[in-house]
Parts: sequence; structure tokens; C-alpha cells
Amino acid sequence: MATWCVTNNRIALPMHHNTLTEFVRVLTDTVSARTGEPYSVSSLDQAVAAIRSVHTATGFDGMPGTTEARKLINAHGKQLRRRQRKSAVLDKIEQWEQVLAQKDCDPTTPAGMRNRALVIYSLNLFTRRSELAQLHLSDVTEITVEAEDEHGRLHEVPALEVYFSHSKTDQKGEGTSSYLLARDDEFCPVKTHRAWIALLAQHGITEGHLMRGFNRWGNFTPSLSGDSINRLTKQILKAAGYLTDPNGRTFTSHGWRASAYTVAKKHGATDEELHAAGRWSPKSQAAKGYGRSRTLTGGALGHVKKRAAPGTMNTTTSQEGTSETP
Repeated sequence: MATWCVTNNRIALPMHHNTLTEFVRVLTDTVSARTGEPYSVSSLDQAVAAIRSVHTATGFDGMPGTTEARKLINAHGKQLRRRQRKSAVLDKIEQWEQVLAQKDCDPTTPAGMRNRALVIYSLNLFTRRSELAQLHLSDVTEITVEAEDEHGRLHEVPALEVYFSHSKTDQKGEGTSSYLLARDDEFCPVKTHRAWIALLAQHGITEGHLMRGFNRWGNFTPSLSGDSINRLTKQILKAAGYLTDPNGRTFTSHGWRASAYTVAKKHGATDEELHAAGRWSPKSQAAKGYGRSRTLTGGALGHVKKRAAPGTMNTTTSQEGTSETP
């Protein structure tokens, strides 16, 4: 708080109520470095209480006024609750196919390839939009791992190691890695990643953020925000005819995460695999709301079996799915 005041030419003690209001406004637009999510109402309440406590301890009892700051916090809470309403989901693999088959995900165009990558990263990694937005090219590494086939035999297969610097269950900020195995269909994260980074490299981009937008001249922008990922998701789903479900729920970027969970669960993924895929703690009850080791078995999405897509990029294994990730 004191650093923010110095940076923004504000007086920290005693603090004017307008300064507190502006500080809270900034916090409502800020993503937590620890969780990768917007600050909760309780976190904002604690911040205000801490500031008031410092003022009381130093003889400025009752300062700063909190009326306007509280209004912002209440509005922020309403916005968070709207975000937390259940998104529509795509609970059939055929729906996923139809999303990738429409023109907005055409891999022969830069925008289509970007959209295709967004869909496939999101499904394989069970990502929150903030997690996908924060990934850098250096966070994704192609590796070779040992994986079991359906007969329990070990084979070396290509995979992606995806490093998340922030996670809700990573309380110490140590980071966590997810592993995605190659697949023999159009949902293959390895083939998609190769195609996406090759396209970026053609435009001279070899570092920085993984996901990119486009400016009005059609050139790549340095990054893609979480809100932009949500807008793109709605655009892609609208083009595929899946923006809303029969119950009137709208598909949002969180729907990828819920869809991956729902389909993987239907196909027999264990709770352990699902918790690992979604980066939920083993004791967390949050994953239940979605019911709608380096030796890997394909993880949660690995249970989703699908025919090999003709003409898709080849891999050296018939292993299906992703590993313990997102």
C-alpha cells in the first residue's frame, strides 16, 4: 500500500478517503499473483481493515472513510458472482469436433490457428482464462515421456510440459507443471503446439506470451488478456452454434474447463486424475461443481477415446489424451 501511494503521488498516512477508494478500484482490476484469479471480496475487506488498523494505531481513529470503497467492493462482489454462474458446457466429444471444424478455427489462417490453439490448450489443460493468458512460450516445452498403452505396456511418446507459475493450490508459489501426451486426433496438444509456435516463429516471435491477439493491421499483439480470451471463446462458440445451451446459459471461457471435466468424467477419469488435471487440491470440493509421476497414463482427458482424424498430423503412438495437468 505504501509503495502504491509513493508511486501514485498519494499520501499514505493519514489517508484521504478518495485515496482508499482509488486503491480499492485498482485492486478490483488486479489479478492475484498467488492464485491467478481476481481478488475476492474477503481479501479486499481485509486490505481495508488493515489500513484502518494502522490509522487507529497511529492516532487517526476512524480514518480513512470507507463508504465509497465499500460500494466498489460490493459491486466487485456482484461481478464475481456473475462470473461464477455456471457456464454452458460441451459435454459430447462430437461438439468439440464441430467447434474445430468451423471456419473460425481454420488452421490455414493465422487467426484460425490461434483460435484452434486456444481451444485445444484450454481443453487439454483445463485452464482458467487467467492461467492461459499468463503462459509464456518458455513455459511450454516439448519432451519425451514413458506412457502406458491400453495394454499396460510402456512406450516413449512426445508430450508437452506446461509450467504454471501460479496456482490456487500452490500456496508457496513454487509453480506446478502439467504434462500433456500426444494424441492421434485433432485434439493433440503436441501437434497443435508445434503448428502454433511455428506460425509465431514465421512472424519473428520466439519469446514472450504464448497467446496473442491481432491489431488492426493484422499483426500479432504482444499478449492476449483473460477478458480477450473470454470474448474469443464466445465468438468461436457462436460460430459453431453453441454459444447458449437449452437452459439459456452462455458458454464462457470457463466452459472449456467445465467441458473437459465433464467429458473426462463421463469417460471414466478418476477423481485423482481430475483433481490433478484441474490443479484442485485433493481435498477440494470445488471440482464437484463441474459435474455437469513422469510415467503417465494419459491423465483425465486420456480417457476420452476418439477415432484418429484423417489427414491430421501424425504421432508415433496410439496413446490418447493428456496427462496430469491443467
